[in-house]
Amino acid sequence: MPVWKKAHLVDEATKEIQHWALVGIRNQFFKISLAEVKFQLADRLYKNNQGKKLWMQKLYNWH
Repeated sequence: MPVWKKAHLVDEATKEIQHWALVGIRNQFFKISLAEVKFQLADRLYKNNQGKKLWMQKLYNWH
């Protein structure tokens, strides 16, 4: 995957996280789990990558 496309995916995922964070601030009870954020980012960035399973294992070992 070209670097510009990866950067675009990161940008889109970041915008989405920021959006839900703002929604959460408005609702005040919304909590975003770090694991969920990491899962969403990894899912977007590595969806087409054969190394996705290994990457996901690494992510969940970071807790």
